[in-house]
Amino acid sequence: MKHKFLALGLAGLFMTSCSSDDDNSNNVNMSLLTTKKWYYVSDRVNGETIPYEDHETCGKDYVEFTTTGTVSHVDVWNCNGNTPETETIPGTYNVTGKNIVINMAGFTLGANVKRLTSETLVLESQYDYDEDGTPETVTQTYTSQP
Repeated sequence: MKHKFLALGLAGLFMTSCSSDDDNSNNVNMSLLTTKKWYYVSDRVNGETIPYEDHETCGKDYVEFTTTGTVSHVDVWNCNGNTPETETIPGTYNVTGKNIVINMAGFTLGANVKRLTSETLVLESQYDYDEDGTPETVTQTYTSQP
């Protein structure tokens, strides 16, 4: 199962409050966001935490934001041989306050940055996670530690 990060495009835009460990401003700390690779950890849906289970022994899938407004979803796969193969899905992003809008793979995705520290990125969105026709609140956790 590939990560539901790309499925955020099914969601609408949403607003909630959030915090950062370095200030209480209403803005994302861009230097924290753009200086890390953010490795998938889990999704939390309907009170249940679902661990991300698509990492390979030779490397982990991640999302990377740049200072120039581009974002990449990198899927590590095929651990045969010395170097893992990867697939990169490029996109662009824009941050307004604590909200991030990502354009990737033909989707426009929206998320609220609930937490951003030097080691943790937590995004919250609403979309039909279980494809039952009803949107759920989905909290996705990422770590900067590989």
